[in-house]
Amino acid sequence: MSHHSSFSTHGLAAPSVNDSSRVLPSTWQSESRMESTVFANHGATVSTADQQQFNATVKCPKSEWSSFTEEQKQQTYRQWEEAIAEMPMSEKAAYLEAQEKAPEVVQEETPPLKFLRFCNFDTWKATKRITTYWRERKELFQDRAFLPLTLNTFQQGGSALNEGDILTLQAGYPAMLPRVQTCDNNNNNQVVLTDRSRWLLATTTRENRMRAVWYIVHKLSIDERAQTEEGAVLVFLMTIRPRLQDVDHILTYKMWSMVDHVFPVRFKFNSCCFLPRTMRGMVATAKGQYVSKSAFIEDAIFTTYGVRVTGLSRVNIHWETQEGDIYKMMKDHGLSDDGIPNFVSGGGGTWSYVNARKWCDEQGWLERQSAHQKISHGNKEKGKSATVSSKRSIEEHLPANAMDDTIVDQKRRRREKNVLHSRTKRERKRQELKAMTQERDRLLKQNASLLAEQHMLQDVLEKTQKILGKEQTECWREEFGL
Repeated sequence: MSHHSSFSTHGLAAPSVNDSSRVLPSTWQSESRMESTVFANHGATVSTADQQQFNATVKCPKSEWSSFTEEQKQQTYRQWEEAIAEMPMSEKAAYLEAQEKAPEVVQEETPPLKFLRFCNFDTWKATKRITTYWRERKELFQDRAFLPLTLNTFQQGGSALNEGDILTLQAGYPAMLPRVQTCDNNNNNQVVLTDRSRWLLATTTRENRMRAVWYIVHKLSIDERAQTEEGAVLVFLMTIRPRLQDVDHILTYKMWSMVDHVFPVRFKFNSCCFLPRTMRGMVATAKGQYVSKSAFIEDAIFTTYGVRVTGLSRVNIHWETQEGDIYKMMKDHGLSDDGIPNFVSGGGGTWSYVNARKWCDEQGWLERQSAHQKISHGNKEKGKSATVSSKRSIEEHLPANAMDDTIVDQKRRRREKNVLHSRTKRERKRQELKAMTQERDRLLKQNASLLAEQHMLQDVLEKTQKILGKEQTECWREEFGL
């Protein structure tokens, strides 16, 4: 049996904010509309007494949006807007800048409903969280902060992820595992694996790893259940090789802080501890004394993670006392063999980091297809608008009976329509050709990079062989007295 313990402390507590809820005007009529709309006005104010009154009568924690009455929805909209208006400019500046420079990114990646659902529809806390999200995102992504989080590096306008970020994801930090398998499809929670041995320390930076985490969290947040306790994402923290590895405490502190104050996703953390066989059972201290596994774990938690997480998250520590304990624990959580890493001993797990690379390639392809569809849809809408405008223009400038009595005019109208159709078709083909050209250039660049790496590795191999050859010759000389 694996040794298991849990802890949940309240370090890194969020700054104190007024928990009262606010009232907002009716701007959306359905959940789908709320997911795709952004609040833009920030003018109203509400007194403390009004806040308290609303807090007692309107606030509906843990309610589903679909169960809200129209009045409650309108009040929630108004509350959001007023909470943003009263927030200090230093806290909301990045959020307002994102709305101004990249409204589509704000709509698609951080719709208010994500944060409202995460905060149990406490609007004041939700607005605090979304403004903190954009403030931290701007600090981490710098000039790429307002670009979309996508693996489609040829996204029109660019991606928030750079080459190092994508390499980190392709290496498997962090990695998306197949969902939990249950009989009830509504409980198939998402699963993530983080393994410090996949950090690519020689070629990537701490910032690359942090931005990779942001991308994964963005993908997790698309499932609205991830904002609820029932749909909390299972996260398995483990490092197999090397068994004991240094911890980046700065990265760890920042990530726990993001979990507590930024990300609109709920997590259930499971730390899987693989100690060398000699340290199983009773664990020896540096002084030669023996302590229980439980005491060793309690001492190791702070050393490993550097900070304590708040009640938003629970970290369960699973200690491998016998081979196969971790595999059994993951099976108990509902994972199938194709979702359990093959390096977890004592079981039949088949997932490997090759799957992480395939997942990234699939996401990149899906995101490219989505971008192409948006371009095509936009061109169709422009074509329809231009056709209607042209028709109205012709009708306004011709005599009243011309379209009925003159065949020439009818032919001219058809020509106008055909011209507009041809222009739209050419524009669509031009956009598709541009996308294909960019994809070709990307593949050529990737091929050149791989060839350069091959030559570099070949040189290293040849030099190594020469060194080993010289050392072997010296050994022979010493052995035979030459």
